[in-house]
Amino acid sequence: MTLTQFSIRAMQVLGAIAVQRYCSRHRISDRALDFFVEHLWRLASASSLPEWEKDGATLEITGLGDPLPKRIRDRISVQQAGELQQVCEAALEIGMSQLYSDPDPDGAERFLQSAARLAGFDLDAASIPPLFLEHAPGKSGWGTPVSKELLKKWREFARTEISR
Repeated sequence: MTLTQFSIRAMQVLGAIAVQRYCSRHRISDRALDFFVEHLWRLASASSLPEWEKDGATLEITGLGDPLPKRIRDRISVQQAGELQQVCEAALEIGMSQLYSDPDPDGAERFLQSAARLAGFDLDAASIPPLFLEHAPGKSGWGTPVSKELLKKWREFARTEISR
């Protein structure tokens, strides 16, 4: 099993988990980060990808290169602020880089690997449960919106992985 076998939606969820894991490991919490992470998760079940993108542009943390809110930067080291910025940007780019182009699973995987590396999230394919392969990428690489049942299983995995 390789990460490029996963749908873009599944890789995006793994990117969201990487952000959550980084924040958990460094004890960083803020409602703007919570909203950003939930936005990443929503891509999995989004029926309109352009609407998902539009919604993300309204967030305080967009992952599009804007600085983190000052209240977050003031509570963490400069190094952590830089790393958190990078993990957010890489996590967002997993899906954003695929929105208006032909599917590029290798490109999505590079962004996922970058986010995971910064978060200390082991993406050895053997450590990612096969349930992430239950969502077929189809010809587009995206597959259909993820079912509520499968999303629930992914969230259960996230809860255990984030606390590691």
